[in-house]
Amino acid sequence: MRHKLRPSPLFRSLLIAAVLGSMPLAVGASSPKAKPQPAAIFKAAAVAAPDRYGAEAARVAAETARQTFEEGAIAGNLPTVEIPRGELDAGAGVLAMFVKAGLVGSNGEARRQIKGGGLRVNDIPVSDEKMMLDGSNLTPEGVIKLSLGKKRHVLLKPA
Repeated sequence: MRHKLRPSPLFRSLLIAAVLGSMPLAVGASSPKAKPQPAAIFKAAAVAAPDRYGAEAARVAAETARQTFEEGAIAGNLPTVEIPRGELDAGAGVLAMFVKAGLVGSNGEARRQIKGGGLRVNDIPVSDEKMMLDGSNLTPEGVIKLSLGKKRHVLLKPA
C-alpha cells in the first residue's frame, strides 16, 4: 500500500514563495537550482508561522531574522551560554568555547571547522586554533557571538 505524503504548511509556504519568485536566490545565482538566502527562508517561514504558532511568535521570528541577517545585529533571543567572568578574564581557548557553546562536539571538530573557514567570533573568521578569547572580544552588548557556518549562532555571556 502506498502512502501519500502531505507536505507541511511551512513547506508549502516556502515552495509557493520560491515558485512565485518572492524569495531572492543567492547573490550571483542564475540557476533555478540555486538555494534561497537564509534571510528569505526565515521570512517565508515567518509568513507561515501564524497558522501554527500564533501571530506574536511570527512577529518575533520575523524581527529576529531581519535583525540577524539584514542588519548583522546580535539578536537578544539567540541561544546564550553563560561563562564565569574569571574564566574570560584569564583568557579562554577558542576551541574550548565552541565546544562549551555546543556548536562543535570536540576540539578536533573545531580544528577541522577552522581549517574549512567555518568558525567565526563576532562575525570574524577564526584562523588560529590557539586564539584566546578575553574581555577585548566583548561586543558593546557585553557578549561574544560564536558562529558555525551561516546559520548557527550562540552568544557567550560573562556571568
